[in-house]
Amino acid sequence: MGKSNIYYKSALDSVGGLAAFGKYLAEDNMIGQALWHAGWQHTMTGDLARQPADIGRFADYCSRRIRWVRTRKYNVTLATLYEPLTESLLLAVLTSWALCHLYGCNAYAVFGAFTGCWFALDMLFYYRINHGSPPSWPWFVLSWLCREALALPLWIIAIVGNSVEWRGQHFRFRLNGTADVKAC
Repeated sequence: MGKSNIYYKSALDSVGGLAAFGKYLAEDNMIGQALWHAGWQHTMTGDLARQPADIGRFADYCSRRIRWVRTRKYNVTLATLYEPLTESLLLAVLTSWALCHLYGCNAYAVFGAFTGCWFALDMLFYYRINHGSPPSWPWFVLSWLCREALALPLWIIAIVGNSVEWRGQHFRFRLNGTADVKAC
């Protein structure tokens, strides 16, 4: 999360200064890459950095996911292309298929066990970062199911486009990762 990064001014100046990264929507990522390639090292804290996501509408959630996949597509292309392989439902399907074909396992049982374990780990993670259970279990389960079910469709929508709306402005990405305000 870019807002959590702290840089030495001399390090930032050595890669062109803050103004050099204003043409990117993911300037924090581009600064990090530039510093890395310039030989600067980084360290991480053990403190938890929260990402406040005040998303009140379903459409806002979908737009946000699409915006950040498109942003990553132009900044870390290879990682973004492999991103669906980090999602629970696609991995559950692939694991079920593989174990069914290799060992004759019941694909539905493998899918259920895999998905149940993934949910349990996400629930433990929620407990860890929030120091307790969710205020509403039905809401947590529904939110989790929606997030997981939408991951691949939203990724596909994001991959085929090259523009986003952010903070009331429309941007079109260039192949070099920069973004231009586009006329509507």
